[in-house]
Amino acid sequence: MMGVHLLRIIATMLALLAVASTVAAEYPQKPAAGEAFIAPLATRAMLLDGVNTDGRIAVVGEHGIVLISDDEGVSWRQVQTHTRATLTGVHFHDKDTGWVVGHDAIILRTLDGGTSWQQVHFNPDDQRPLFDVWFADATRGFAIGAYGLFLSTTDGGSSWESKELIPEPWPDLASTALETEPDEFDFEDDQYYDFHLNHIVSGDAGDLYIAAEAGNFFRSGDGGETWYSMPTTYQGSFFSVLPLQAQNILLMGLRGNLFSSTNGGEAFIQVDTPVTVLLNDGAVLSDGTVLIGGMAGALLESTDDGASFELRQQANRKAISVLLPVSDAIIIIGEAGVHRVTLEQLRKGGNS
Repeated sequence: MMGVHLLRIIATMLALLAVASTVAAEYPQKPAAGEAFIAPLATRAMLLDGVNTDGRIAVVGEHGIVLISDDEGVSWRQVQTHTRATLTGVHFHDKDTGWVVGHDAIILRTLDGGTSWQQVHFNPDDQRPLFDVWFADATRGFAIGAYGLFLSTTDGGSSWESKELIPEPWPDLASTALETEPDEFDFEDDQYYDFHLNHIVSGDAGDLYIAAEAGNFFRSGDGGETWYSMPTTYQGSFFSVLPLQAQNILLMGLRGNLFSSTNGGEAFIQVDTPVTVLLNDGAVLSDGTVLIGGMAGALLESTDDGASFELRQQANRKAISVLLPVSDAIIIIGEAGVHRVTLEQLRKGGNS
């Protein structure tokens, strides 16, 4: 069904798609089917995810774009992926071994640091895109996506098994739920499998977390074998989880909604933010500064471990998908492509 479950994702993507018209003229004539666009302005395309692993940065986005940098984002090279599917998530286990996921349930794998990519999963008939990917090691991992799409592998991604994510309720659910205003949507408690699974990440204490649609937040303490539905009464979508130290986490949602937990999601408090836009991603700098990026160029900064935030509005007002800290700068990925800015520039709204 094409209902309210997908509308939130579509609304987010429509805002990002506006950039496509500004770069379309720079792309050559469409190559043969299955070939990615190789474009001089690929760094200005719509980009949706990125990862920094042992100094190698990989960024992914529309038209099958994968960009690689080995100098902390000073320069980039686009590599051929043999797909034009929109790529939405990337994870590297080490500098050489990585995976990318995207629309048509595509999964790509590299064993040479992103220079070449092999398609290891593709299922366009399912009509459910993948949004994120995570691996525990070089062999065992998960890919998650729309309408509860949950894939697992134990052989490094050579083969994938589809599973239903049906979590157990957290034992103390009734007494630990956070308090916030519900949105206009309501869902049956037992339909976890139908919700969009937006982001998967491991925490400092070894737990796995999934941010999902309709106020759903899942945790696993055994590497993804079993999952618990953690207590929230917020009914909007969660788009990202930012692990801090130990079991401290920040959970990001719609309309500037941000929640903090010190025990891995067993209890939350709402954090006041000066914005009403969707919050997409967060990062922690080497000095402990916490950054949160969102739609319309919203950039939030905290110097007290996420207890309070100030707005550092970016002048271009372009959506921020991902923030990647490097040694002396921040890589900003999103609607405006990929940019490398210093913290001083960021605080002045200098992302252009």
